[in-house]
Amino acid sequence: MAGAAMASTTVCLITKTDTNPFFVKMKEGATAKAEELGMTLKAYAGKVDGDNETQVQAIETCIADGAKGILLTASDTASIVP
Repeated sequence: MAGAAMASTTVCLITKTDTNPFFVKMKEGATAKAEELGMTLKAYAGKVDGDNETQVQAIETCIADGAKGILLTASDTASIVP
């Protein structure tokens, strides 16, 4: 993608929590890469591990905002599908 097209590209990262060190590093890496590419990264996380409702709300928000990609670490894959 050309630079201007990348600048208008939004992607989302949805993790189980924002307190687990693994997901903290994941968000840091995704943020750095998005900045490098000139993309907008919107990050969301469950309040606690197993917070499926917050993850579903984040997915719906990303879709409504027109995100071009959603990176997801689902708390429970069966609970986040329609």
